[in-house]
Amino acid sequence: MTELFSNQWHIRHDFMDSRALEIRRKTDEMYSTPHVNFAAWLINKHKYWRGDEVVLDINPTDGVFFDLIDTVIPNGVYVAADVSSTLLRSAFRHPLSESVHFTIYDEVLPFADNSFDIIIANHILFHFDDPDVILSEFSRVLKDDGVLIASTDSQYTMSEFDTLTRRALTLLGKPPRSNDIYYGRIVEPFALESGAVQLSHWFQAVARYELPSSLVFKEPRPVVDFLNSHRPILEPTLPEGIRWEDYIAIMDDQVRRLINHFSELTINRLSGVLLATNRGGFARDYFHRLENGL
Repeated sequence: MTELFSNQWHIRHDFMDSRALEIRRKTDEMYSTPHVNFAAWLINKHKYWRGDEVVLDINPTDGVFFDLIDTVIPNGVYVAADVSSTLLRSAFRHPLSESVHFTIYDEVLPFADNSFDIIIANHILFHFDDPDVILSEFSRVLKDDGVLIASTDSQYTMSEFDTLTRRALTLLGKPPRSNDIYYGRIVEPFALESGAVQLSHWFQAVARYELPSSLVFKEPRPVVDFLNSHRPILEPTLPEGIRWEDYIAIMDDQVRRLINHFSELTINRLSGVLLATNRGGFARDYFHRLENGL
């Protein structure tokens, strides 16, 4: 595997497994409140669509943004890039896939400098061991007035799961420190809290938008399924000697007790999007005034 990706790349691959993705998607659809079309919310944070942009979608999973082709960029070009055809398989099945240009990338993006008006990186940058490597490529292939739209989660999202994890590990004889985080580690390489700083190394202007929500469960089975869908990334964070099966059994017991007592379990989430540019999008007017001494 090339140096662009973490030596834990196989973990990301498992995390993006179609079945795990489907579990997380259904969890969001059935238990999220308020229910928001995240793709639409994210895209609408960029207010300056013309309709003819050239868009690059990095690691598009199942093509959740392909509807852009008919709605936001009816006269544009849409390119979807991933590191393998296997990971692109779900996107191939999207009804609008025939209007998408698919490509594979490796150590560098296979595009010339200044090729794109928009780059979409949806919940993907935290899967790179060193996001700066791919951000340098984004900076190269994005036009000077282009905009990077990068979504991620807060490092402190789903903190209730962290509390339950600390209790579970204590019961398993491996008490953690009180401030240890587990579910936030998923996005630690590029979280809402750190992403703006990382983007500022490559772009002159960065804007942050947050979307708080909750998962409200009335029964334990969907909670356990949701937890198991995160296993490839979370299992390595458990203390040595703790088996995932033992951990999940205690988490299951805690969830059941809480739902029996309170009739529901609420897990608070914080997602968001970071927009970055050198002179376009939300920063266009500012840089225009700056250049004209206004």
